[in-house]
Amino acid sequence: MADPSAILIVSPDDYLLSQKTKEVLDALVPEENRMFGLEIVDCAVDTVDACVQALRKVQGSLVQQGFFSESKTVWMRDIGFFDDGRLQKSTTLAGALASFCDWLLAPGIPDGFTLLATSTHIPKNVRFYRTFETLAKQKTGEIVSVPPPSEKDAIERALEVAKGLGLPLSKPVAAAFVARVGYAPRELLSELEKLAVYTRGRAPTNADVETVCTMNAGGEFWDLTDAFGQHDLAKTIKVLHNLYEKRLEPIMLVMQIQARLNELYLLCDSLASKRLSDSGRWSSALGEEDAAAVAALGPFNVVAKSAWRLGSLMAQARKWTPAELKRARTAMIKAHERMVSVSVDAKSLLEMAIADAMHVSK
Repeated sequence: MADPSAILIVSPDDYLLSQKTKEVLDALVPEENRMFGLEIVDCAVDTVDACVQALRKVQGSLVQQGFFSESKTVWMRDIGFFDDGRLQKSTTLAGALASFCDWLLAPGIPDGFTLLATSTHIPKNVRFYRTFETLAKQKTGEIVSVPPPSEKDAIERALEVAKGLGLPLSKPVAAAFVARVGYAPRELLSELEKLAVYTRGRAPTNADVETVCTMNAGGEFWDLTDAFGQHDLAKTIKVLHNLYEKRLEPIMLVMQIQARLNELYLLCDSLASKRLSDSGRWSSALGEEDAAAVAALGPFNVVAKSAWRLGSLMAQARKWTPAELKRARTAMIKAHERMVSVSVDAKSLLEMAIADAMHVSK
C-alpha cells in the first residue's frame, strides 16, 4: 500500500495532538527539508471569510510544487471550523467546505503532495470527517485518533516524569496528585515541576500535593464528593460554598453527588455480599446485574479505578449501609427533580438535601 496522501489527526488533548503531529511530520518531512517541503496554513480562524480563505490557500498549495523539492506537505494546522456554532450556520462556509471535500475526492491530491490536517475536535458526522473516512477506505487517506489519557495512563506518566525530575514520587501520592490536577500531560508536567521545587528532593506527601498543586475542575468536584462520601457535613458545605463562589451551578453539583452515591452503593453492596474483598479484589467475574450496574456508571465505573482511588472509595463506602445509600440517593433525585421542574432556591435546596442525606446515614 502506498503512503496516504491525506492524513487527519484528532485528539482532545492539545499536548498529545502536538506530540503525534510531530511524529507524523518527522516521517513526512525531515527537518532539513522543511524550508521548501512544508507549507503551514493556520486554520485556527474565527470568521467565515478567514475560513474560506484558509480552504482556498490549502487547495492552491496542494497543486503548487515547492521550490527545490520533489514532494510537498501542506499542513492544515489547528482546524477550528467546527467549534463555533456561528460558523456552522454559515451557508457560505458550508459551500466552501463542500467544494473542498469534493476536490479531495476527485480529482484528488496530485502525486507528490500530502495533506496533513490536525484538530482537537472534528465531529464524526460532518462532511469533512466523512471525506477522510472515504479516503481511508480508498487507501489514499488515514485518520489518526489519539484518545485522552486514562487515570492509569496519567499515573504512569506522572511517575515517569517525576523520575526524570529526580522527584521520589510514590505511587499512592502519584494517584492523589493525578486526582487533583487531572490527566492532561501538559498540566502534569508543570505541576510536577512545582512540586519538585517545593519539596527540594524529599519525597512529597499528599499534604504537599494539596498545598502546592493547582486543582482542576474535576478535582474540585472530587473534593465535594469525597467530603460527602466521608460523611463530613461541615466540610461538604464548606466545599459547596467555595464552588458556588466559582459560579458552578447547583444542578451540576447535585449530579456529581448522585454519581458518587452510585459508586458507593455498588461498592457497599459488593463488600456486604463478599463479591469485593476488603483488600479491593473482585471475587469473580461480575454477574449480569452487577455488569449492568457498572455499565450504567459510565465514566464513574469503579471497577476501572486505580488501586488507590478504589481504596479511597471503599473507605467511604464502609461509612454507609446499602439501605442508607439508597435513601440518600432518593433524597438527591428528589432535589434534582425539583431544581428542573419548579422555581426554587437551588443552592438552599441542595444544602438541605445534603443535610438530610447525612442525617439518614447516622
